[in-house]
Amino acid sequence: MNERSNQMAILKGRITGICPRDEATNVLEIYDGSNYINCLSPKGYSASPGDIVSLRLEEHSVEKVVCGLEILTRAERRLPTRSELEYRGVDFKRKQPEVTMILDGSKQVFEYRGRVISFIRKFLESRGFIEVETPYLNIAPEISPVPDFVTERPRNFMPFHLRITNTEYMRRLMVAGFDEVYQIGKCFRDEKSSFKHHPEFTQLTFGVAYQNYNFLIDLTEELIHQAAEKIVGKTKFNFRGQEIDLTPPWRRMTMRESIEKFAGIDIEKYPSNEELSKRMEEMGMNPPHEFLFSGFLIRNALIDKLVEDFVVPHMVQPTFIKEYPYCLGGPAKEVEGKSGYKQRCEVFVGTMEIANYSTPQNDFKKVKMWYDETLQQKIESGWKNQFLDEGYLFAVSHGIQPCATGGFGIDRLLMLLLEKDDIKDVILFPEKA
Repeated sequence: MNERSNQMAILKGRITGICPRDEATNVLEIYDGSNYINCLSPKGYSASPGDIVSLRLEEHSVEKVVCGLEILTRAERRLPTRSELEYRGVDFKRKQPEVTMILDGSKQVFEYRGRVISFIRKFLESRGFIEVETPYLNIAPEISPVPDFVTERPRNFMPFHLRITNTEYMRRLMVAGFDEVYQIGKCFRDEKSSFKHHPEFTQLTFGVAYQNYNFLIDLTEELIHQAAEKIVGKTKFNFRGQEIDLTPPWRRMTMRESIEKFAGIDIEKYPSNEELSKRMEEMGMNPPHEFLFSGFLIRNALIDKLVEDFVVPHMVQPTFIKEYPYCLGGPAKEVEGKSGYKQRCEVFVGTMEIANYSTPQNDFKKVKMWYDETLQQKIESGWKNQFLDEGYLFAVSHGIQPCATGGFGIDRLLMLLLEKDDIKDVILFPEKA
């Protein structure tokens, strides 16, 4: 922080380094929250690295000379040097990011994060969207076969499930008569951490009445391209060693096309689980078997393995994979003229899935049938304490207007826009000390 008083400049910030220049003078490195500034200071001041100070400077043409120093906050613990910070490694940096940001300038990453999220809000609200807030804690487990976190029993003796997404709330708001809503908030999944997954992550979800999933596809393409261009200032990024171009139009493929192109299998020619599993074994794969899954969940697992092993590695450039088989994902409307395929889409970029959209089924009998089937098959597959969310079913039984819902991962988008190889590098305090 810089101020000016008469002929003196006032500089406020944290001392990040002290280095002797000669017998009478030290060089102080001051971090003012944006820049690192070197100042010449007479020896004798009792300040140490880490102290927050206010300096009075005589400004010269070349050098800044300290003529007065006031300690505003004395650091109880000495600030590490940059070499000490590197020695402590990435685990320390992620557990104590506030110390890291003082020394390496990574604060800029989170300033960009804030700007991108602010841009997303402005972009959506300029198009008539309303931001909403929905519960993080739910009494019923999610019907999707995704492991969630469950709280210990609180005083009312009823455990809560932390949400894995909030698209069902978007659909309930469609029932209520909202036309265009969105939410940016935390979701939680009890899955193994990786470079692209963190148990606690930020998700943007949409609900748009009287549209189908193609509306969200086009909206996403425009939103991400504009965020890249206007906030980061470019549309080409180097992500995990690959150059990615976000300039529209993005590639669009059906699920069947993508598997046939990259795995060499036309799934229509293998309508039974046994036939598809045998073909995968012939290709040297180790397909999941019935003892792990049941019903259409085994079909789900078989196709998902084909996608993960053969399709995803080719999804470097932004791609929309559309028209999913019935077994994959929640209840969605059927693709017109294509029995067995539904209006669901995932967006891939940098070999990561970053978004998932659908046109929800609004025939209540079909919705209820899908929920009943999925619940039964989860129970048969070994999932414990499963039951339906009767509140959701009660809501949509009143009739949900045609709509599109879904969302995308803010953290994964930021990994791409900020060219970070690990999701933890775009999340504040990703590893609790």
